[in-house]
Order: sequence, then structure tokens, then C-alpha cells
Amino acid sequence: MWRLRIDMLQDREFIWMPYSSPEVLQVVHPEALEPRHTALWRSVTSLIYFAVIEWHQIDRVLPQFGGVQPRPHPALNIDFLMSKDGRGGDRWFPYALQSWHLHWESRADHVLRFDVVADPGPSYEFLEWWSQHGKRFLSPEMYLGDPRAVPIPVEVSQRGAERVPDMDRVDDVPDRRRVERRARVGTRRSQREWRWLDQAMDEAEDPSPRGGGRGGQGGRQRGRASADHHGDHRDDDDDDQHGPVGGGMLQGLL
Repeated sequence: MWRLRIDMLQDREFIWMPYSSPEVLQVVHPEALEPRHTALWRSVTSLIYFAVIEWHQIDRVLPQFGGVQPRPHPALNIDFLMSKDGRGGDRWFPYALQSWHLHWESRADHVLRFDVVADPGPSYEFLEWWSQHGKRFLSPEMYLGDPRAVPIPVEVSQRGAERVPDMDRVDDVPDRRRVERRARVGTRRSQREWRWLDQAMDEAEDPSPRGGGRGGQGGRQRGRASADHHGDHRDDDDDDQHGPVGGGMLQGLL
């Protein structure tokens, strides 16, 4: 039911600035609404909680601050930082995550500047991009009255063409642990855990009387040497004569 109600929302039914409604302002502390704090809301910076880093990407939600949403830049990939929980060693986070702490300390230098308009919302370019790459509908096909034929509203083009405000780009930090594990498959590094089995086989005692006391690599090598020595002089018509040698070779291999 809720998915269908979201799918049926029209452009004028969506509240782009929920923080400006009187119901919300009544429960917000007055100090949080001072300009020195509201400016921080528009800063693209890092939010730090011990070892967990989040990126405050308000450039992707400009209508919540009264602006027109242009086509956004690719989102910053910090999945690896989001997976940290502080375990795995005694580390001082301001030192281990120094570059992200520097972003937070210089947050005042990364406040986005954009025009506040009377009709905030997405631009035509954003809706065109979102229609191609976003998931427009949440409900199953059977519940939809096929609203996909509804075009982008004409009044959206009246908001003008906006662009993403200038800001410093930060390098992605993707989580590549699964890729690295797959890259090690079939290598010596991935086979280390099986070396103990090879060593145990080499050190095992040979139960045969002709094995020489070891059934590992040495026994296998003696068995192969014995086979090579008799193989050059073996006659195909004289299998019974050399039968015991073949049996000794098999015992050496076992």
C-alpha cells in the first residue's frame, strides 16, 4: 500500500523542504537554526564516528535546502570505510584516518553556494537522467495504472538549467577485499593452508617391507626409479618373470 502511494505521488505533492514546516521547527532547538550552524548543513565534508566515515553529499539533495537539483556527479564510493568497526588492533583514529579528519576540520571551506529559489526541486536534466538510471516504480506491475506514460512536467524547464556547485573531488575508497580474495585463487598464497597435508604425507611411515621405512616423497621417488630401471629391459612376453618387481614398485608408490 505504501509503495503504491509513493508511486502515485505527483510533483506538487512532494515536500522538498520538510525542515521548513512549522511542525518541525517547533521541535528544533533555536540555536540549531542560527546562520553559523545552518551554513554547516550545506558543507560537503566527512562525518566521523570513531572508525566509521560517512560522506555528507548535499550536492545530491539540493532541493532540501531550497535549490534546484542538477544532474549529480558520481557518488563517492567509501564502502571499505563504512565496513570498519574499530576492531583489529589498537589504533588512534585521528592518526589512522587523518585525511578524513582534515576534511572535517576544514568543513567551513567546503560549503556549497547555490541559488535558493521559491520553487525548489529537480531540474529537467536531472529528471531525464533519473528516468534512465533510477528505479522509478516500487510496486508490482499488477498494481500500477501504468503512470509511465506521464511525461516530465513542462514547468520543470522553467526552473532553469543548474549545474553542480564547484567543490573538491575526493578519491574513492571501494571495498576490494572480495576481488583480492578471488585474485589469489590458484596461487601459492591460496595453497598455504594445504602444505601441512603434503608434509604429513612425506613423513608418514611406509607399511610395506620393501619401502625403506618412509612412504612419502622418498618412497615415491624410489618407486619411480625402480620402474625406470626395469622398464628399459622388460620384455612384453615375460610378464611373470618381472612381476615381483612391478609389485614392489606399486608398494613403493603406496
